[in-house]
Amino acid sequence: MNRPWTIADLSHRLILEAPVDIADGAGGFTRQWQQVDEIYGHIKTSSGQQQLNADKLENSLRVRIIIRWRPDMAGHVRLRAGDRIFHVRAVFDADGKRRFMTCDCEEYSP
Repeated sequence: MNRPWTIADLSHRLILEAPVDIADGAGGFTRQWQQVDEIYGHIKTSSGQQQLNADKLENSLRVRIIIRWRPDMAGHVRLRAGDRIFHVRAVFDADGKRRFMTCDCEEYSP
């Protein structure tokens, strides 16, 4: 996109989720995901790859998601759009103005 981002460009509804670890009573835990907020963003796939993992072919996509700037975004959260789940790997404010932020994500599919 050659022009600056605007709010109108953020047309995909996303659910922001954070991990919640629940003790299993045997010294371990079970990870569940809890909804934090509903936000809007722009989703753009940048690349993809296939790899064999435990005798199973796994597809992964590198996705960039642009959202409004927010202070609580970090690499431990994930974004969900319907059945699609995006694991946030890195976030950055491209122009330093705290208006929008870019989330580098991975999406896995069987």
